[in-house]
Amino acid sequence: MFNFTVDTAHTFYVGMDGWLVHNGTPCFPLGFKSQGQYQQFSGQLYAGLSRAGFKGSEVFFQGSAVTGRSFETGAAFDLGRTSDFDIALVNSNMLEKLSQAGYRVKANGSAVGPLTPEQIEYLGLGVVQRSLSTQAGREVNFMVYGSSDAARLKTSMRMLNPKP
Repeated sequence: MFNFTVDTAHTFYVGMDGWLVHNGTPCFPLGFKSQGQYQQFSGQLYAGLSRAGFKGSEVFFQGSAVTGRSFETGAAFDLGRTSDFDIALVNSNMLEKLSQAGYRVKANGSAVGPLTPEQIEYLGLGVVQRSLSTQAGREVNFMVYGSSDAARLKTSMRMLNPKP
């Protein structure tokens, strides 16, 4: 691991996978105007998870808010459109609840998602999802993983959401 600063840019891509990295701190996903806005979003998300009975969930941002590029098109984040936020929720009880209700779990048994509106309501996350989408001014999508290891296998997932 190296620690260095680039004088001419504060956000840039590195490595074969094109990871989006930032100079200095604070560091937060694309789509937020400030660390404070990011922390407010995070606090609201964790509070909503607790109200739904999923306190202790781990939360990761994934997708273009982290990589800076659309997985499907390669377009830069927010270029010509408003990009969404893709959020991984890591909670084995949440995954088990979806599985027991008959929702299809991915082949390796480790993930469900992106969640449909029906699944979001079933988990009791509809209010927080709508509230976060309104606050952020963009669509917020959820995917559920049974473990942090399963979540980390997704290559575009790099940023742990700060706990309140």
